[in-house]
Amino acid sequence: MYLDLISKLEDIGSLEEKLVTCNLILSEDQLPYQVREKILLKAMNTAEELHMDEETEKLAVQYFSILSEGSKPAVSSLMIYVPILFGKGEIYKVEDLLLLWKLIAFTGKSHETDTHYLYIHGTCLGIRKKFKESTEVLKQGLELCKKTDQNDLYVSISANLGAMFFKQKKYDEALSVLEKAYNNSLDLGETDISGHALVTYSTALIATGKKDKARELINIVLEGEVFTNDIQLHIAASIQLANLFKIEENVPEAIIVLEKILPSVNNLSDWHLSEVYYEKLIALYRLNENYKKAFYQLKICKEKSDKAFAKFSEEELATTRKIMKLSVKAREVKILDEKNIQLQQSNLQLKHALEEIKTLSGIIPVCTHCRKIRNDEGYWNSLETYLSNNSEALLSHSICPDCIEKVLEEI
Repeated sequence: MYLDLISKLEDIGSLEEKLVTCNLILSEDQLPYQVREKILLKAMNTAEELHMDEETEKLAVQYFSILSEGSKPAVSSLMIYVPILFGKGEIYKVEDLLLLWKLIAFTGKSHETDTHYLYIHGTCLGIRKKFKESTEVLKQGLELCKKTDQNDLYVSISANLGAMFFKQKKYDEALSVLEKAYNNSLDLGETDISGHALVTYSTALIATGKKDKARELINIVLEGEVFTNDIQLHIAASIQLANLFKIEENVPEAIIVLEKILPSVNNLSDWHLSEVYYEKLIALYRLNENYKKAFYQLKICKEKSDKAFAKFSEEELATTRKIMKLSVKAREVKILDEKNIQLQQSNLQLKHALEEIKTLSGIIPVCTHCRKIRNDEGYWNSLETYLSNNSEALLSHSICPDCIEKVLEEI
């Protein structure tokens, strides 16, 4: 009955109706585990297509919480859930899932899922300040993007790669990559991608002293209508504008820029961006000798930091434990598979070696007069020829004591 129901879901044309149907099925208490897993995956994919972020996240948490130990999550579920967690700044959980993703699905070849894995993995390495490792991973992601024509992802990876060059003070390379990323994003018409590339590009321009061009790009984000709904982008652009004012030794104006966005920062779920903001604001307060405000913001920063690492609910903690168990199990399965492959290769080599070994057995017909030996085709061969053709023996010629006496007598 349930299998028929799952197959009928494919016939539903409307995504909204499909999601409602999935949720109705999931509301049944006695739903078999395998059916629940399939329905959750279908519902999650549908919610993601509808851009219902909260619903997608809720379904993803349910999906990963019900996976039995040793089960392999669908790769599509990883492609949905990992970016959600990444956007929320839950890097520890992201890294657990990336390990699982690598074990069960990463091929290193021209595959769409590989580029998404490399993009997120490279970005996580950058957040961990492992800039060289991040650069290598992101370069690999770019190469795969070229082969799979994933232009939007190509722009995102380019923007992050430019940021990694910038962190390593390779400013010329950073500017080159970021300028291409920004121009490509404009060609694609992807405003969220172009905004990200634009802010990262402006950061590199500031570092290389091209302040006017940087200010022009920052103002596109802050004053234009295209990016009005992207709070994180506005915060990132404001931080760069404050940097400009600081470089111009206009610290009061830099403080005004950052204080203006403080309410938005307080509502951020991404702690990493919040941390950058507070570091900049506190440093500016100290430069302006406003130590009271600096101390107050430092206290707020610490409280937010503590909450960021202690905010997991019991359900999230259970899901995290489940992910870790799945990662360990997947690793064990991979090791076992590798050992089985090695064993199969060893057996094959042994089989080939045995096939090459030639042995003589049975009754061998020998001429009583000339000592020639008859082979299986009926031909008579000399002893040397027969042994060479039917064994691995190598013959060398010499002369025995009895024969040497006869030879000497004849001479």
